[in-house]
Amino acid sequence: MTRPLRQHRKNTLSREGFLPFEQQALSRNRLESPAMKELRKERRLMLRMAKKQYVKDVKGKPLKKGQDPIATFWRRWNGQIRNLYDVQRWYDLDGRINPYARLREIADARNRTQPDWRELYTWIAIPRKKRATPGEYKRRAEATRKFAVTMTYEIAAGSQKEAEEQAKRQVRNIKKIKISEID
Repeated sequence: MTRPLRQHRKNTLSREGFLPFEQQALSRNRLESPAMKELRKERRLMLRMAKKQYVKDVKGKPLKKGQDPIATFWRRWNGQIRNLYDVQRWYDLDGRINPYARLREIADARNRTQPDWRELYTWIAIPRKKRATPGEYKRRAEATRKFAVTMTYEIAAGSQKEAEEQAKRQVRNIKKIKISEID
């Protein structure tokens, strides 16, 4: 049994006309990668054209009795894709069919035309804050706490001088904050 995300990828590839051996291999990749998007787009177009051609052929001559038109189409589609692998020679060195061959061709072509294609997608990524070290976290927390304590005492004391004196008694190394800086 495959994991849910991988199964979702397999289901998506299946709907788009990829054969089971292609689904198994290509489901390891992200579907949103630029090369994969282009490969999926090609395959959807091929599937749509094959379906149109099949409908024309079936309308021209009826199927034999007991023949399922859907099963017949998928057998024909399987043969068409395997023929494509033969014609394009998308094989490994040991002679096995290689589903990654076309994906590599697309990626290579894309790298030749757009050598910095990864930079196009950098604006999408949201920059994340760095994790604070324990000392940094403590320093940030103290700064925040001092501000809150100063404001609280200033409100209770009625004047800035009284607030500073009360805050100094409560918190060490307090930063001087003016009312104009807060507004």
